[in-house]
Amino acid sequence: MGLLDRIVCVTPASKDLRGELVLVHSEPEECRRLGCKTLETQHHLKLAVTAHDCDAKLAALLDGTLASGDLAHKFADADGTHRGVHEGTFRWTGHGVAIAGTLRGVTNAGTHRPPAFDECQKCDSPGVMEGLLVGTIRKAPDRRLIGCAVQAIYKLKFDAATDGGHGAIEGTLEGAIVCDCPGSQKVCVDLSTVTPATGTNPLSSGGVTFDVGAPSYQIRPMGSGFTGLDVLRHTEIELPPSSSIEATLVTFAQAATLEAFSGAASVGVTSMSGAQDVAETLTLSAASIDRAVITAPADETLLLRFCYTPL
Repeated sequence: MGLLDRIVCVTPASKDLRGELVLVHSEPEECRRLGCKTLETQHHLKLAVTAHDCDAKLAALLDGTLASGDLAHKFADADGTHRGVHEGTFRWTGHGVAIAGTLRGVTNAGTHRPPAFDECQKCDSPGVMEGLLVGTIRKAPDRRLIGCAVQAIYKLKFDAATDGGHGAIEGTLEGAIVCDCPGSQKVCVDLSTVTPATGTNPLSSGGVTFDVGAPSYQIRPMGSGFTGLDVLRHTEIELPPSSSIEATLVTFAQAATLEAFSGAASVGVTSMSGAQDVAETLTLSAASIDRAVITAPADETLLLRFCYTPL
């Protein structure tokens, strides 16, 4: 699920990195069809991770060791001092914390240059490795951290060489620990992408059941580029107990309504504005919602997206 659809907590992580880069493999490659040569290398990377000034108290748990055993490079012109790209997996262990993920970025390039920055780098900067670290916390002393993401930009300095370089390496890591807020993660079903596009009613997707009140359901296009579930005149939606729901609808006839229920009791109702061929998102909140009903008096209405926030 995308960041836009989630409620999260963000904790700064600011680290200093020092360690060793060990060259395991270095070999030139040639692509005759494209007329290019590259250098392939593999390194072992091991870094000591320590807190810097901007580090949050929670992020102190991440002080420890970050290691990659499969850091791969491809360098232009079969030369390890020229522009390169790199990627690899890593394991990061700290104070009872274990994180696994990926490293991916660019080598021997200077990103801090004019016009946005002072002239502290040039576009070609041999011995600089910069990229994005993305990982998931697999183990932690605080159970609330398990499953949280770590996302950070790293910048490493090493001695570049034509064979890919090796030896001492140091740098910085600036990023954040990102944790979904318990009990507030919104779950969304994009009806335009549900497959198969037609089938026996009801349709179940994303923990939700959509009953269109007919023998079969249909995901179909309508109007100026909209695709969604044809709600016919009356669609019932069964969902896990939730604190809020959202229904994105488009109509080509009369305005549709969305009503929320807790058991047999109605806990809220809202309606579209009546504009045709325009997507609208209707939202309802209550202490508990486990069923919703969309009513389209004149049919010709599509449900494009349905979201709920489980309790």
